[in-house]
Amino acid sequence: MGDAKGLGLPQGTATKRQKAHGYVLVVGQYLRDLLHAQTPALVKDRRYHLRIFNKCFVGREVVDWLMFNEGLVDRSKVIEMMTLLQKNNVFHHGILSIIMFLVKFSAKVLLYKYIN
Repeated sequence: MGDAKGLGLPQGTATKRQKAHGYVLVVGQYLRDLLHAQTPALVKDRRYHLRIFNKCFVGREVVDWLMFNEGLVDRSKVIEMMTLLQKNNVFHHGILSIIMFLVKFSAKVLLYKYIN
């Protein structure tokens, strides 16, 4: 009998944490598809300090878009949701590649990039 992801669990079983991580990834993919379908201008190549960063989005623009288009009212909850997506490696900071996983999501003019 094989292990479930090397955790010593029988195949077909998963921990609550694995299931939660899977749900977060599904939500992240849904958000990515939604952004590309409804407003592809949010995720685009951007110039910052004479460098081009491919397929990035600005944190503030995505938070504003989610609040306006998805009817979300609490800005802090939207930021919390985006932070959760970032912690689960759905996207990372687009510029600071050395510390990209240490930079907490912010609804400012910071670039973020989806992880493929």
